[in-house]
Amino acid sequence: MDFENPGKIYAPMLSLNGNLEYSKTICSSLWSLLYRISSYAKTHKIDLIASGKDSKLDFIGNVKYDHPLTFFIYHVPVENTTDSIISSFDILKFDMNNPNRSKLVRMCIKSILRSNPQAQIVLITDEEYSKEFLDLNVSFLKPKVDKSRPMYFRVKTYNTLIQSSITEGKIILLDSDLLVLKSFLNLDKKFIFDIALTRRYSPTLMPINEGMIIINNINQAVKEFFAQYIAVYDWLRNDSKITKLVGVDLMKWRGGQLSLNAICPGIKNTTFMDSNKSIMILPSDKYNHNPPSLSAIRDAIAKESIYACHLKGRVKDNISNLNEIENILF
Repeated sequence: MDFENPGKIYAPMLSLNGNLEYSKTICSSLWSLLYRISSYAKTHKIDLIASGKDSKLDFIGNVKYDHPLTFFIYHVPVENTTDSIISSFDILKFDMNNPNRSKLVRMCIKSILRSNPQAQIVLITDEEYSKEFLDLNVSFLKPKVDKSRPMYFRVKTYNTLIQSSITEGKIILLDSDLLVLKSFLNLDKKFIFDIALTRRYSPTLMPINEGMIIINNINQAVKEFFAQYIAVYDWLRNDSKITKLVGVDLMKWRGGQLSLNAICPGIKNTTFMDSNKSIMILPSDKYNHNPPSLSAIRDAIAKESIYACHLKGRVKDNISNLNEIENILF
């Protein structure tokens, strides 16, 4: 903590220039919120798993069951302009409908084709949006969702895939603004896990990132994890204390990250040591890297040791940045 400014948490290790600060009030509120949810998830685990197994939806499309590796990319566009605007007490206002989203999705797919040519790629989207990607070697799943509540229906879609044992091979669930740089096929030879998640160092709400979830194969432990995941989401989105504090529709934003972090081992600054026999916690800087600049992306690609880059903020909002990244990779 910065003792000259008791309202701030000083975090030089998280900053490129050594001056990064977090609001103590915000962080304390976020920690209290996460502890409340994780306590509920822990004490009601059996009932949550039982109810979550039935929390599914319908979808159209087919996936090859016997494929050894399948990437699922979720992006169902938020159509209504007002529905796409996000603002809460701990983040600036932004629009979920990034004007470069289609380019980002295309780059994500192409990066998988380049780095994991043996993989099956499935884009989870709607009928109209799928037409933009018919030229690529990709399959489509089209879930029946409320497009104004993207975060909730993403988790519900994931749970549906898992409870229905959609495929017998390794599964990687991805955000659409993620670039895959290395093969994931033999990752289980380095680690033993049912589910692998990535964590980042940050004294904020979400050390575990929802943008990449790796499933070695669908077994009972994995089905229970995802059942609890969606069931916790169903509980917290209706909890008045939580919704009042966050100040945003949790089905639209934040709810998935909160639910995922609440059911994972560890809290706040989760580390590799919080891994257990089923869940492996991997460092984001290698497996789900968040480069802060275009030059950092160039470095990540050149290193050839980083598995994936998660594009954020100004990096993905600038079309010239995306064009340059595309030229480097493809």
